[in-house]
This record gives sequence, C-alpha cells and structure tokens, in this order.
Amino acid sequence: TSAATTAAATGDISPEHTGDTMVSHAILSFAGLQIDTEAYQVTRFGKAIDLTAKEFQLLKYFAERPGKVLTKRQLVTGAWGEEYFGDDATLMVHLSHLRQKLGDSSEGLSLIVTIRGIGYKFIPQPEEVPDRCSVTPPNQPKQ
Repeated sequence: TSAATTAAATGDISPEHTGDTMVSHAILSFAGLQIDTEAYQVTRFGKAIDLTAKEFQLLKYFAERPGKVLTKRQLVTGAWGEEYFGDDATLMVHLSHLRQKLGDSSEGLSLIVTIRGIGYKFIPQPEEVPDRCSVTPPNQPKQ
C-alpha cells in the first residue's frame, strides 16, 4: 500500500496533481470500496455506484466511523443534518437502497449490519472478493 492509500484509508486528504495546480480530494478507501467525498463518487471493485445525495451522505457518515454502532438519531442528524422525530420510514428506505447498491446480502456479506435494538454499524471487509460466489468457506474443500 502506498502512502496515499494509507492516508485515504484513514480519511486524510490526499493531494492530486493536475497540471500546475494541486487539487485536494478526500478519499475514504477500504478493500474494494472507494468514496470520493469531494466528487460525490463511489466505486466498488472499480465499478461506479450511482447513489442519491442522501444515500451518499449516509455512506460517507458510516465510512467516517467504521466499526462504530450508530443509532437512527445519529444517522439522521449526523448524515443529513435534520432533526430526528422518530419516523424511521425515510431512513429505512434509504438504508435499504444503499445496501442493495453496495451489494449487501442477507447471507451475512454486508458492509452495513443491523445491531438489533440499537442501530447500524459499517464493517468494511478486510479482504473483499468481487465474485462472492467463488468464495470457499474456511475448512471447506473447493469443488
């Protein structure tokens, strides 16, 4: 891993040279997932993911706090800057769409996991594999 990749993974700003100018981009980078917070672009395994503004804000908020359990109130107020009135419908719809677009599944292969009775947690996979169908569980013979 390069210094730029390390800086990006920690949320530091990595400078990018373009001609005679230097442009700063904040890129959050995890295994297989890159979030360009300046350009509002997300890629997973090199493939662009088209997110709405609210979905992007949610993902960015999660990615800036990997492994931390976030309540619904924290997500609504932190990611969107809106007051939380206890109406979960809007948040649930956006979370559902975000999970689908990220390729999260009910088989436990998820970047965003539900912590029952509390909220949600962003868990970037240390070694994500683009073709999940070819993954062999540990201690299982390959077929």
